[in-house]
Amino acid sequence: MVNLTMDIRDRSKLCLLTIMILSITVRFLWFNTTIERDEGTFAYMAWRFQKGEKLYAELYDLKGPVTYILYALSFGLFGNNIQSIRFLNNMLFFLSIPIFFMIVKKWYEPHIAFFSASIYGIFMSAPIYEGHLAMTESLSIPIIISSIFLADTKGGFLRENFCKILSGILMCVAFLIRQTAIAGFLLLIFFIYVDYKQQRASSTKHGVSEKIGWTFLGMSIPLLIFIVYFILEGIFIAFLHEVFVRPLSSIRLGGTSGGYDPFPRMLLIAEALPLWILGVGGVLNCVANHQTRHLKSLLWLLLFSVMVVIPPSFSHIYLVIIPPLSVFAGIYMVKLLRLKLSIQVLVLFTTLIVASAFFQTLQYPNTTIQNMPELSNWDGYLLYSDLRTYDEQISLANYLRQNSGPLDEILVYGMDPEIYWLSGYRSPTRDTWSINEEPENKVVILEKLKNYEFRYVVLFERLIELYPKDSIINFVRNNYRIVKIIGLAYVYSF
Repeated sequence: MVNLTMDIRDRSKLCLLTIMILSITVRFLWFNTTIERDEGTFAYMAWRFQKGEKLYAELYDLKGPVTYILYALSFGLFGNNIQSIRFLNNMLFFLSIPIFFMIVKKWYEPHIAFFSASIYGIFMSAPIYEGHLAMTESLSIPIIISSIFLADTKGGFLRENFCKILSGILMCVAFLIRQTAIAGFLLLIFFIYVDYKQQRASSTKHGVSEKIGWTFLGMSIPLLIFIVYFILEGIFIAFLHEVFVRPLSSIRLGGTSGGYDPFPRMLLIAEALPLWILGVGGVLNCVANHQTRHLKSLLWLLLFSVMVVIPPSFSHIYLVIIPPLSVFAGIYMVKLLRLKLSIQVLVLFTTLIVASAFFQTLQYPNTTIQNMPELSNWDGYLLYSDLRTYDEQISLANYLRQNSGPLDEILVYGMDPEIYWLSGYRSPTRDTWSINEEPENKVVILEKLKNYEFRYVVLFERLIELYPKDSIINFVRNNYRIVKIIGLAYVYSF
């Protein structure tokens, strides 16, 4: 049996610092990986927003406005490059580790907090979940964790309700990054109710409705600010439609129509074996024990699991259940270590970590697909980009910028908006994912092609193979000539 009390309690600060350093080191290994197409979209939106264009009216995307503000903020602070927003993303993650540790420590014990924070720190950076990319999930999760920490802060009347307001503000900010964070609103209300039930006999209790009111006050502040801003800009209806109405139309229970094939789904498990084995074991154990102290953890996992099941289930969406699942993994790890087989448990845990790391190294430094092309699955969107590496993306953008004039137009036909952003050229249409354009916009593109209005047109090898009957692809191949090949990109000109 391992002496958890002596090993962890006396060295908790050193252990926590070790977790943080290890976690952020793993995260920074992916600092210069390929720019994912969603990152490219957010970067393009932020860049054009900085140029004075209107979100959701002149620019098209479905994410909340805080996403583009964070990108624009990082560009202003650290430079107009992908490393800027990834640095901000990594710093938010780094700061979330001790906050997550304190939440679990408050709910349970220091040794459970240690293992939970360790598992959270390691597997939030498993590449299949794309936490190392500046996606809406990875940006919002540290904010959600901070909101939960503040919601569970106790003290005097003023301190506690002030924390409730801050908690509501942060959860609304997370919601304005990723709409699925709406589950966090329900979570905060549930926490208030649980605490109220536990304090009913206490002389320091305050009414549940009053605490909910303070929380809703916090939630309303960021939302009202953006509502007023979009009304003044004359784009409030566009904001409602793009951020709330259109995403609802894409919801399918269980994921997209294509979904993942069995092997990529297996990667979701394989790259985080200890998390899933220990987490599921912890959930089953806690449910069987019927202990009220597990209510908050269980609801956290339940509410955000619903968010995973309902929207299109791309791998990065699973990030939202890693924090609560890590809580249960820590609980179960400690339970196993208290058995007589604790040494065997540690050996098994280490073996699973090594096995998970093996699957992760297959993706380094870019993507699973590029290093293992036989696993290619377009419907699963496991490709970060239609180019193989970050260097190829930079090379293509540099070529377009250096060989085009300031008044020229270019067309990057596909789902690679990062090329527009990196090269400094505006997309000819509102939707930068031009291969998904509405029919009327494709007519506009085709007309521009017939009039030779594009200085360069970029097609990608994979899209040429996937869409052999696409009218725009065929027109370009028949009427333009290839002037440059960069990686998997074919640059055409007239």
